Amino acid sequence: DQQSRLSNAGSGSVQNGALQTSIVEQTERGDHLQAVVSYDQIEHSDLQASLSDRLSAAKSAWALGLPVRARLAWDQALDDPKFQGAERTRAQLGRAIMELQERNFEEARSIAERAAADTGIPGIRAQLQLVIAERLREQGAMNLATDYYKKAREKKKKNVANEAGF
Repeated sequence: DQQSRLSNAGSGSVQNGALQTSIVEQTERGDHLQAVVSYDQIEHSDLQASLSDRLSAAKSAWALGLPVRARLAWDQALDDPKFQGAERTRAQLGRAIMELQERNFEEARSIAERAAADTGIPGIRAQLQLVIAERLREQGAMNLATDYYKKAREKKKKNVANEAGF
């Protein structure tokens, strides 16, 4: 039956009763509007969106300039206790960057600081520190911002040196 196939597929959409391409595929090929529509169809049905669906829907909503919808999808993904590790930190980075672009500086800083404290990945931590630095710069705290820019640069240098050693 169609609903069980869709549920088992994990990231498909229903359109005219047929299984269509996944939300992930739609986002990857830049069909952001269709990805958001597909996500809404899943969310308003008896089906449950997968973690990949939620993350892709968040990216597509952000690409369409729909930050409220992007936040909702990101928050649903980040609320999943099984969502851990580097992918979670990357999702937090994306959310922090969106908040920075939306000029929600305190929210961007809060997300970036929590994620930076939780990650052991130097390259991602450096990017999160850049978000914090940008927030501080926007609020006129140039000395503090400079400290974070320096931390980010040092982390990035160490990360590049470690990768070059392989």
